[in-house]
Amino acid sequence: MKGHPAKADYIVQDKDDVEYQPISLEEPPYNPNYEILEEYEDYFILNKPPDIPVHPAGRYYKHTLWFLLKEEYGKVRFANRLDRETSG
Repeated sequence: MKGHPAKADYIVQDKDDVEYQPISLEEPPYNPNYEILEEYEDYFILNKPPDIPVHPAGRYYKHTLWFLLKEEYGKVRFANRLDRETSG
């Protein structure tokens, strides 16, 4: 039925509308204080503090270096991936 949750044993039919509504979770605390060491036209070098994930994963989305840089610079790609616990 449209607008109602399906039962666990329901088999999706052709032309059914399926909608996923994830619950909003509070992200764990993080250290957002990264430092841009050098900035060039096409790239920059930065110092990442510990306790901030680089890429969205698990419980982290907005509390990531990727999200912070995307908000400030637009499209962002990393040449190196550092773990949350790693600084540098």
